[in-house]
Amino acid sequence: MLDWAQQTGVKRYIMASSGGIYGPNARPHVSEDQLLAVDSPLGFYLGTKLSAEFLFQSYCKLFVTGAILRPFFIYGPGQGTDMLIPRLIASVRDGRPIQLQGTDGLKMNPVFVEDAAAAFEAALDLQGFYVLNIAGPEVVSLRGLCECIGHHLGIAPCFEQVKGGASDYLASTTAADQMLGPALVGVDEGMRLTLSGNQS
Repeated sequence: MLDWAQQTGVKRYIMASSGGIYGPNARPHVSEDQLLAVDSPLGFYLGTKLSAEFLFQSYCKLFVTGAILRPFFIYGPGQGTDMLIPRLIASVRDGRPIQLQGTDGLKMNPVFVEDAAAAFEAALDLQGFYVLNIAGPEVVSLRGLCECIGHHLGIAPCFEQVKGGASDYLASTTAADQMLGPALVGVDEGMRLTLSGNQS
């Protein structure tokens, strides 16, 4: 794709990477300059994202706009059932226990699909090369997210405490907020829209 884009005169290239390539957070709210999890077994999917970013570094100056966006837990209506938040929705709906490490489980700032789409659209207007985290405006724990899902479904979620400490996946969005505009949809509203869309 990169080679084809360069040869055919494409001026703007936006790459969809993933916040997962940082690995579990070693510090709160990882920024774009944090070291990536190059020595960790990320799995095949995240491994391809990491490799693609390295390759893009050699092409980025060939484009007027070159941007790598790293989304954190995109969610919304109609999302594939293999993704995290649809799996949590199904567990709450079916009464299956959600496993929590620590009291409340991991923390994250998931981004609603419309905010993610707006960020990718805004990135087309950038000049130069950028790497930006894309995440939502609110931090929520796994327990809090499942309780929010349960509230909108009218079902109390079931939890199971397991050993180990929780690994957080929290993005700093300071740079993206300045360059692309802030995400606007909070967790409660995003979950309401997700569940109402899934039911229609």
